[in-house]
Amino acid sequence: MRLQLLLLGLLGLWLGLGVGFVASPNPKPRLKLGSGLAAKPNPNPKLSMAARGIVQPATRGLGGTRWQVTLDFGREKNTWMPPNWASSGLRVEVPLLLELGADGTATPLAEGAYANVGAAPGSWEVEGEFPRERLQANVELRKGYERGDNKLPPGTKLFMSIPVFEDRFSARGGTLTVLQRRWLVREERRIVGTFTVDKRIDNDVDVTEAERALPTARTYNDDRNIE
Repeated sequence: MRLQLLLLGLLGLWLGLGVGFVASPNPKPRLKLGSGLAAKPNPNPKLSMAARGIVQPATRGLGGTRWQVTLDFGREKNTWMPPNWASSGLRVEVPLLLELGADGTATPLAEGAYANVGAAPGSWEVEGEFPRERLQANVELRKGYERGDNKLPPGTKLFMSIPVFEDRFSARGGTLTVLQRRWLVREERRIVGTFTVDKRIDNDVDVTEAERALPTARTYNDDRNIE
């Protein structure tokens, strides 16, 4: 009797252990490489223009438009230009007919008489979001200019920045800056004046006619920003 009971106990133990090897009716799949799961996003992706708040020019209503602009070169407060640059208070005004191309090209079509700065094409875009949108444009001054202690060398790249809403520019104007190096290493923007967008010029107006209508370039003295 004792032997039978022992055999029955061993059989029950064996059956109990066997239950652990029965497959689950809903097994959890093992993850394998190439299983089609999406990879984690790059923690440092290169931001697109849209992500940086920059909208392509043609979408802002400015692409293909022409504007009469007045560049006003002279010493400004808080500029990092050398202390002797335009320190006499002499300023130089250069009227410009500027076309903002739908492809993002900023093309000077004409200069005011006697300007002779050799303004050449650059680029433009609108940065930021309402109400902090700004037109950022640049052109090259291939000839530069020199009027006393107020001068910029040939080949200077001139940057223009001004608040804008759709196709309306700030009446207070914008800033003119250039890139220069400090201690031959650090490249920085330095303020060299201001500018205004005076009026829009219809595309049907002949460029020669629009050029004749531009004011003459001039120099004048203003020591308000001289410290």
